[in-house]
Amino acid sequence: AALRRLAAKLTEADPRSEDARNDFAFLSLLLFEDMERASRLARELYQEHPDNAAYASTHALALHLYGRSEEALGIMKKLPPERLEEPSVAAYYAILLVANREPARAIPFLRLAESARFLPEERRMIAEAANAVAMVAGSLTSGDGLR
Repeated sequence: AALRRLAAKLTEADPRSEDARNDFAFLSLLLFEDMERASRLARELYQEHPDNAAYASTHALALHLYGRSEEALGIMKKLPPERLEEPSVAAYYAILLVANREPARAIPFLRLAESARFLPEERRMIAEAANAVAMVAGSLTSGDGLR
């Protein structure tokens, strides 16, 4: 919450700073605070800069949190492969792959994400994705998924 307050102050100090606006939107989404405003900011930034992986990830997160995971994954898939391999971006790509029932494709991106530092809220989402992948992998190796 303190980081979100800081991002809000930075956004107020320089409302034209796109990075500050993205940080505010991102942190608001992670904390489920002022979701409507955060989603709007994320969408606007993404529309202005669709090639910016940070803005794309924030917009994709907003869509995912509103139950539009398929659309969110589509946004991430538009990024160049080398951007998807950046650990912080890879984490969100993996989360969205799992949400779209593609857990096997998420595995290498979860591995890439291991080298990044994340906020506790992000670690929780990554752990949930990793657990879903492990459950699927476990059911396939035990034979349950092959019936």
